[in-house]
Amino acid sequence: MGEIILSKLEELSEAPRRVLLDASGLESATLEGTSILNQLPERFPNSKFAICSVPTGIEISVKGENKISVFSDRDSAKLHLTANSKGEVSSFVENVLVHCPVCFHLLKIRISGNYGCPVCHSKFFVTKDWRTSAFERLL
Repeated sequence: MGEIILSKLEELSEAPRRVLLDASGLESATLEGTSILNQLPERFPNSKFAICSVPTGIEISVKGENKISVFSDRDSAKLHLTANSKGEVSSFVENVLVHCPVCFHLLKIRISGNYGCPVCHSKFFVTKDWRTSAFERLL
């Protein structure tokens, strides 16, 4: 788990990101994977991380000064990621990187809406919280 997350994050630029890790499909967590998770805030200091929906029986202990917050549900984690501290300037209004839901090509977008992939020519929709849907939305 940790290695996959790290490789995906390294594909992204050094621009600040808000990353929500949904662990609902997780079947196990290794010490190595948890160690990589603990290193994410240090490797990407301008980004903000949260983990949600960790299944019972799986222990993900995140520690350190800049630890990743763990939430029981997705909505609480999203609230945490979108909340700004006093004086914190949000630089997330810039371009956002999303993957095409069909061919997983990385695309840079600025607003939510309908998009077409330049590689596979599929049409898809990006929601306001940057989720992609393989279906076009009728506006």
